[in-house]
Amino acid sequence: SCARARLPRVPDMVPESLSEDDDGVCESKTDVPLDHLPGQWDALLRGGQVLSALILSTTFSEKYRGRSMYPGGKNSTAEVRLPVADGGSRITRHTLLHRAGNKEAVSFIWLGDEEAKDRTIYVAFSPMRHRSQFCKIACAPMILDVPDEGFEGVRQTSARSLSFGKDRPVPRQPLGPDGKQQLPISSYVHVKLKRMWGEQGLWRNLMQCVATYKAHRIIFSGISHGAALAQAAALQFRMRMAAAEVFAVTWNAYRWTDPTGSELARTELGERLLPIVLSRRTEGPKATRYWDTITGFPSGYAAMQSPILLDADTGQFLQHNAPQKTSSFYAVALMRAFELHFAKSAIAATKNATITAVGGDDDCGEEDDSLGR
Repeated sequence: SCARARLPRVPDMVPESLSEDDDGVCESKTDVPLDHLPGQWDALLRGGQVLSALILSTTFSEKYRGRSMYPGGKNSTAEVRLPVADGGSRITRHTLLHRAGNKEAVSFIWLGDEEAKDRTIYVAFSPMRHRSQFCKIACAPMILDVPDEGFEGVRQTSARSLSFGKDRPVPRQPLGPDGKQQLPISSYVHVKLKRMWGEQGLWRNLMQCVATYKAHRIIFSGISHGAALAQAAALQFRMRMAAAEVFAVTWNAYRWTDPTGSELARTELGERLLPIVLSRRTEGPKATRYWDTITGFPSGYAAMQSPILLDADTGQFLQHNAPQKTSSFYAVALMRAFELHFAKSAIAATKNATITAVGGDDDCGEEDDSLGR
């Protein structure tokens, strides 16, 4: 059964700058700091949009405070505290416009603070709610999403659902026999997004927002499960609405596509996709850097291209030396996942990165104690 299945260890080439300890956990011996983020992300980090996107997809998600928030209600405004250059902070107020989904997949559409001149529509996906979802993610086969056929265009590539990557085939052609572009995608992610886009109203509501706020950019965001949904949703939306100004910033996403889909994301989103992975450096003369284990899961899938490491302690951005390394779930790897994967760590690190970007200091309020795992 799925509950008793053992995750296979998939061999991978390890660059010279990497080491592999006795538990099969991949680490980087050297750090390569990044002076700049790609594309417009430096400006969006300074402007507070990156931190706002994270707060809206965590603190104000359906898992936490957002559970009791509804559009048009008394409790439909999210206050986000952002660092400023003089060492203090400012409050931005974002308005909840729509929400879609339930339980295992939920998204909120937020309007950026107009008084703060934030021309952003945030599409924030909530983190995982139930531990049982982990097994569903691991067991999911690959299917093909055909954008030109709406969200009904699905071609099954494997009849086996309990593959854990062993029998998860990689579609060889980015185009189907009819010449239409295909997106390889986890069946679990696809089913959740298909319902959300369709019967739960995300497509209709987001298109309404795009028509109303024509000068606004769209930022998809999420952490963990929400990160995978945000990446896939941003790509699906971009493939269907090529003229839209679509961005996506995510933290610690698990894998949901194959190399073809990863390349498609690079082609369609380019530098407007910022996949962030939390990391930490050990101490001592043989110090190494390790990162969130979940980002190397499930086996048989591929990570987004050019993810960026974020130091959990300093907020420094670094080059990721082995983004395609598949995780092995042993004791050390699990400990590191618990250490780096969740919202509190991501918020603290992103806050530090924002403080550095604006030239402030660490004095913009306490972290939200309501955030758990």
